[in-house]
Amino acid sequence: MPLNIPFYVPEVPKSPECYANAHPKRIDDIQEEVKELVDPFTLKNQPQDDGWRHELDHDVESVFWLILYWAMVVQPKERPGTCIDSDTWTSMLGDFKARECLVSTLSLFDRPDNLTHPVYAPLWPLISSLTAILVVDRHWLPESSDRKRPEYICEAFQRLILQFFVSNRNEDFMTCRVGDSLRQVQGVPQSQTMSTTPTQQNDILERETEAKRRRLSRTEVGCVCAI
Repeated sequence: MPLNIPFYVPEVPKSPECYANAHPKRIDDIQEEVKELVDPFTLKNQPQDDGWRHELDHDVESVFWLILYWAMVVQPKERPGTCIDSDTWTSMLGDFKARECLVSTLSLFDRPDNLTHPVYAPLWPLISSLTAILVVDRHWLPESSDRKRPEYICEAFQRLILQFFVSNRNEDFMTCRVGDSLRQVQGVPQSQTMSTTPTQQNDILERETEAKRRRLSRTEVGCVCAI
């Protein structure tokens, strides 16, 4: 992600006790660090691209978007609630810049209205903490930091998610039965059918139009031959 304004990189998450006892080598490998302010204006002369390649942290980012999507659309069984805010939904399905703005907003602990069903509002601290890990790309971090390593984001996510489970395992929302229907988008009926992006929808429409044109063409040729 581009970095246009100074941002704080959060501290390396603490390890839940059960995790630290089971995986002491991981704890020693990626130790806790305090939060750090990254100022892009002091990094202007640093190279910004060492050759892009798919790495582990990109897969973890995909997991984050799946978690966010599920948290937004899930609805408890027989407990209808508020609709998803249309602006947030549009950013979720938008282009890179739209999602970049959404990540920045969520990382600042500024929860959008109706991000989740009220029952699942306790998910918000976890969502915001995960987003804060993503908002400053590791490219901008100093080489000496453990957070520069591709596997750091995976380790941070594991610690945060496990600690959330441990801290909330006895809460009602953790065992609430999930309904079959998904939450609706405010002012946009049938939101559960919106499983494709606008670009994908345009591609589908173009393919359907082309298929229809070919069918009509074959029909016209058949009529000419019959005559």
